[in-house]
Amino acid sequence: MTQDTFFDRWLIGDPRRLWLRYAIAIGLVLGLLSFSHMAQISAAQEPQADAETINISGRQRMLSQRIMFLAGYWWRTGADRVAELANKDIELFLDSHARLRELAIETREGQLIYLGNRNDGLDVLVERFVDDVRVVLANDPWDINTLPFMTNIKELGISPLLTKLDASVDYFKAAAVARARQLTVLSEWALFLAIGILALEAALIFVTAQLSVNRAMQRY
Repeated sequence: MTQDTFFDRWLIGDPRRLWLRYAIAIGLVLGLLSFSHMAQISAAQEPQADAETINISGRQRMLSQRIMFLAGYWWRTGADRVAELANKDIELFLDSHARLRELAIETREGQLIYLGNRNDGLDVLVERFVDDVRVVLANDPWDINTLPFMTNIKELGISPLLTKLDASVDYFKAAAVARARQLTVLSEWALFLAIGILALEAALIFVTAQLSVNRAMQRY
């Protein structure tokens, strides 16, 4: 009786243990399928989320100009419902700002836009802008005491605030492009991993399992 070699024991092995090899193969395939499925879900969801974020950031620019216009219109005319419309826009403006801020401050570039230095971050500019608008809306039209606030609103809304809001839009667009590239790389790696796993299974599991079966048949 010949003694089994290392190749016999570890690569061919006992035919009665073939189930273990197939279990490993099935487990690897299931793991690969799960990984590919998650990659596909991310590839489908991320662009939608990015598009929504970009739309919200672009809407912020429109809201800032609309709020500035409504504040000025209220100050000049005191027209009915103008203050109500302005306050609704302010709430949407602030809610959207908080949502975008939470996403942006995860990166250094986003922190520079939203936090910035003491006086030039988007957080500070939004707070100053909204506070001045609320002062105007809380007082009577043509109130001379609110004229300085109207001046501040125009100065903020025309230049520094709008500039920062533009930077925010550009930031989220760039982030969306970067994530799209990452998803492309992830998909490519999923393909390479699938090919590699199938090659390993063929070499280390299925081929050796067949050799084990052939060897057992020769013995009997």
